Amino acid sequence: MSGTTLAAILSDWTDVDVAMHVLACSVGLMPDQSAMRDAKWVYWSNNPLGNELIVLLDRLTVLGECQQV
Repeated sequence: MSGTTLAAILSDWTDVDVAMHVLACSVGLMPDQSAMRDAKWVYWSNNPLGNELIVLLDRLTVLGECQQV
């Protein structure tokens, strides 16, 4: 993600799992360039981290910092 802002990357996201993974990587919760498949349990289960990532992603969308299409 070097050199690119989170807002630019999430400017037109369509897949919530991918958007959550990008968000997790951007804030240092997952290593940069990590494969989503290695952490799918975070996004596909009732996991506290995944739950908070979706709340933050929703909030960023409401604030206009990212756009779901």
